Amino acid sequence: MNKTLDDDIAYLLLDFTMERQAFYLKELAPYTNSNLSLNMLEIAFDNDPRFIWLSSLSPEPKLYITRRALCLHFAKLTINLAQKRRTRLCDTELASFMNDIRTDGNHWSTPPREAISFGEKLGFIGPAYTAGEYVFPLAHILSLTSPQKIEMAGNLLYRFAEADCPEIPSADLPARIIEEELSRYDARISYVVKEREGFLTGKKLTLEEIGNHLDITRERVRQIENKFWNTIKHPLNSLPFIQAMVYDIMARQGSLIVQSNTPEAHLRQFVAKCLNIPHTLLSHTNICVTGLSPGDMAMFYSPQWLSGEVDAQRMAARLDSSGKLTHISDDTQQVAQRLVNFVRDHLQRIEKVALALRSIGRPAHFSEVTEAYNSMFPDDPASEHNVHAMLGREKHGIVWIGVRGTYALIEWGYERPSTTLFQTVTEIVKKIYAETNQPVPFHVIVAEIGRYRKITRPASLTIAAHCNPDLRRVSKDSFVPASSAKETGEQISAEELDRILREFESGKIQ
Repeated sequence: MNKTLDDDIAYLLLDFTMERQAFYLKELAPYTNSNLSLNMLEIAFDNDPRFIWLSSLSPEPKLYITRRALCLHFAKLTINLAQKRRTRLCDTELASFMNDIRTDGNHWSTPPREAISFGEKLGFIGPAYTAGEYVFPLAHILSLTSPQKIEMAGNLLYRFAEADCPEIPSADLPARIIEEELSRYDARISYVVKEREGFLTGKKLTLEEIGNHLDITRERVRQIENKFWNTIKHPLNSLPFIQAMVYDIMARQGSLIVQSNTPEAHLRQFVAKCLNIPHTLLSHTNICVTGLSPGDMAMFYSPQWLSGEVDAQRMAARLDSSGKLTHISDDTQQVAQRLVNFVRDHLQRIEKVALALRSIGRPAHFSEVTEAYNSMFPDDPASEHNVHAMLGREKHGIVWIGVRGTYALIEWGYERPSTTLFQTVTEIVKKIYAETNQPVPFHVIVAEIGRYRKITRPASLTIAAHCNPDLRRVSKDSFVPASSAKETGEQISAEELDRILREFESGKIQ
């Protein structure tokens, strides 16, 4: 390709970088000639980092948009949502907003994945834990500030979007912004603030420690610190801190959590404090959550909320649907996992046994519960004997259902039988015999037992009928109350019972 042709393509690409809307490849046709083909232009646009190709599920021509225009679109959407105090959109709502960048009259039913990926990298948007929904971390944080600060953030984002090819801010940019801002203050004020916030040594010093170093009283240190905080209350002094917060979130691709006791955590906490944005340490963990108030976090630690939940996925779903945690999916999963770990660390063994039974989701023998328990809590293994003993206490909603070694949860609709199986079978026979004055066949007993117990072992029911001292067998497989039976009523031997059980298991007895 000759230099003239290269220059023509370069000038054409430069012209299109000023486009504010998406455009089709076919719109480049007027710029082609015998030397410059549409195919050559397609290759040039595909390889130019200033442009993004938005794919489509329908067989449409290629649709391009500049990174600058897409960044500006996300910036405007972020500010618009922050002003409306909205921080979440479903995919159809987002697609509707994305349609603003099209001029052809067509619409997306779902947002183009390339555009979403671009927004994720810059921290504008992220998938919520709930499928088909998206959260806007920057919009969430800005919505917690004043309208004036939202406007300042908007101007910042609009200027950021005007770059030819907007890039992710460097991770150290927020710290450099804060360092430069603090350098504007008196040296002693700057020193006090840095030591109080842990910027110098990574450890937050007390008023007394700083006073000893400066050879002043702790009260004087307090006055110096208060002078700084009173100064930054003025909205016009908020811009550097807005910049630091916005760039910090963008550099972390929308993440609103940081590891505690790190320089990043000290910086995030300080900036949040300057902007009066909640920033909470997740109790008993080592992460801090921005945009979540201590009051909201306290709810997550209430017994009603935790309720022995040890499944991270279920916990994440609850957090996401609570409306209290407006964070991208990765953040929500991290918070959920930390909460689950907290629950695990504070459970008594009997509570763990109840959770193991709940994880099975149906009545289970203690041996099966033991297997589930050891799978869930490998750091605190238990034997079948121990698990059986815990189940036998019938606490935390555990109940024996009348089958040997088998337990369920009351919340599933089960309850402990009020009578033994022998007594229940006797009651069934007496009731039916009184109504019909006829011997009660075994298959009728089988049909009736479900009204008294949800689960009954067939072999146990056979024994409860054939070996019941309060019943008499008057034919091969029919029974009457002992008080009504004739003296010739049949007694059953152990050998006969074995035969009956074999016939029952083979289906000969119905």
